[in-house]
Amino acid sequence: MFAPEFTDKIADQVIEVVEKKLEQKQLPPTLNGTDAAKFIGVSSSKFNEIIHMDDFQFVKIKGISSRYSTANLIKWINGERRI
Repeated sequence: MFAPEFTDKIADQVIEVVEKKLEQKQLPPTLNGTDAAKFIGVSSSKFNEIIHMDDFQFVKIKGISSRYSTANLIKWINGERRI
């Protein structure tokens, strides 16, 4: 669809912005499901499909809803790991 050089350049720019926001503490270390879906740019129903994939990992805090690692979501967006 797009040239690899183009997508790599865009990915690098996204990483730079996200890392700056993390450094400025504009993004928390973990996100709830609604925020995680918004963060990766999918609907709640699509995110629900993603979280039920066998290789998707999340943090379950006892007595509190599931939380998703912001750093792992960034790596997943960039294809660096399967979460």
